[in-house]
Amino acid sequence: GGSRDPAGGAAAGSGATTTMPRHRDGEARREGRGGRVAAYVLLGVACIAVFVLAALAVGALVSQDQTAQTQAPDLEGLSLPDATDALQEEGLELGDVDRQNDEREADTVVGQDPVEGTPLAPGDEVDVVVSLGPAESTVPTVIGLDLTSAQEALAEAGLSLGDVERVPSADTANQVRAADPAEGTTVEEGTPVELEVASGDNVVPGVEGLLATEARTILEQAGFAVVIEDEVTDAAPAGSVLRQAPAAETTARLGTTVTLIAATAAEPEPPPEPEPTTSEPTPTPTTSEPTPTPTPTPTTSAPPTPTVSPSPSRSPTGSPSPTGTPTTTG
Repeated sequence: GGSRDPAGGAAAGSGATTTMPRHRDGEARREGRGGRVAAYVLLGVACIAVFVLAALAVGALVSQDQTAQTQAPDLEGLSLPDATDALQEEGLELGDVDRQNDEREADTVVGQDPVEGTPLAPGDEVDVVVSLGPAESTVPTVIGLDLTSAQEALAEAGLSLGDVERVPSADTANQVRAADPAEGTTVEEGTPVELEVASGDNVVPGVEGLLATEARTILEQAGFAVVIEDEVTDAAPAGSVLRQAPAAETTARLGTTVTLIAATAAEPEPPPEPEPTTSEPTPTPTTSEPTPTPTPTPTTSAPPTPTVSPSPSRSPTGSPSPTGTPTTTG
């Protein structure tokens, strides 16, 4: 009884070893089931975390939407009171108002910041620019200027050059004769000003029938040179213009020579010479003024000085003395 057969022991030992794997398989199965449960738990936790994160993201988006729940409206073209009302309807406020000249109608909004459609929070401000209307200027003095100088004057005044009409005139070519709008008119900046300028040509005035001197003055004032030629005729008053070339109403360049044919009377025949007559010439009486006799001026003369005549010498020939008068002494 007390001893074991080694074989039996071995068999018993062998039986023990055969039961051990079955026990471990159960544990393994239990461990496998526990691992799957843990995995499921972790998966559930992960899903919950995803849902939580998603909820947080949605909440953030909802919160952002609630914060920026309006946009800047379009204010351009509205009056300032209407623009203010439009902002208040969106829960916004009117910010700074800047006024400046603009081609658009005065007192209307022509700009805004932020622009239309910008997301804004309630109470945010929108700045606007309100038009003062177009800037104004005055048409400067241009009449008498040449075309280039007139254009420069218009540009300095903030105006532009409009249509240019060239017309016949005695003025120098390209000299401004008229402006529309007229000089001194107040207009919007940028307004075009139309100009009338001299073309350098003029219409030849009709002077036939006028005196040549009068015709010359008229033609020279119109910018033409004049030459007058005489024609003997009794069909028109002497000195009057019979014909002209170029003809009246012809357009010609300034400085063109206009030739006038003026009437002149024929030379009268000289009167016959009078027949000669023999007549004594009539003496012309002359009146002579008496010649005044000068009054003699008294003079004081010295008493005569006595002279002593020399005694004549006797000539041996007994000839008379040189004085020719013998003197007898006692």
